[in-house]
Amino acid sequence: MFLVIDVGYSVKLAVAAIHLQSSAHIMAKRSEISLSSYNVVGNPLEQRLFPNGRALRSLARAISLPADRFSLILVRCNDDALKQRALQSLRDDYAIEPQILVLPETARSLFSALQKNEHPSQCLIVFGLETLTHLDEFLIATNQMRNEFRSTFRFPLVLWVNDETIHKMIKLAPDFYSWANTPINVE
Repeated sequence: MFLVIDVGYSVKLAVAAIHLQSSAHIMAKRSEISLSSYNVVGNPLEQRLFPNGRALRSLARAISLPADRFSLILVRCNDDALKQRALQSLRDDYAIEPQILVLPETARSLFSALQKNEHPSQCLIVFGLETLTHLDEFLIATNQMRNEFRSTFRFPLVLWVNDETIHKMIKLAPDFYSWANTPINVE
């Protein structure tokens, strides 16, 4: 048994309007879903140009979590240009203004280098470990002084390292290395 109803013009318009609204809602939802699947920093075009949105969000979160205590964060990056772009993105997209320390090639101790530096309000990012002439001695000294870091410094310390430096750190400064979570990879 079928019921046939002659629907007037105004009812047809109302049904059409409801259909358009639900279509627009579905399109909006699809847009949200597709954008959220990009893990973007900004927009999809920027994502293609800089596909490290997830890594930068992890870094920003790691920097923001510790309140008035020392934490060690390792960022693995083998490309200097990418390192600079990531740092700029931290500033622009996450409003993080880190203090930067570039180690001189002759540095012998991370602890000494940090003591000479002004203590940052948000975090300290250290560059230049891969250029040290005495990296092995530097890492051994860092490992020996590891307990002093927690008692002296009250900020997140971000070490930007390359693959070779991470491998040496694991071998020569395993206790200090163990204080960090899994390195954040910026590739």
